[in-house]
Amino acid sequence: MSVVMPHITSRYFFTWSAMAVSSAVILSLVSLGN
Repeated sequence: MSVVMPHITSRYFFTWSAMAVSSAVILSLVSLGN
């Protein structure tokens, strides 16, 4: 799949990574706030 559509897969991976990082930062901020 990654070989057939590298651009789409890379974009999905980048989006997933950004969401994971943002969620982790929010959780860390909430835990530190509490």
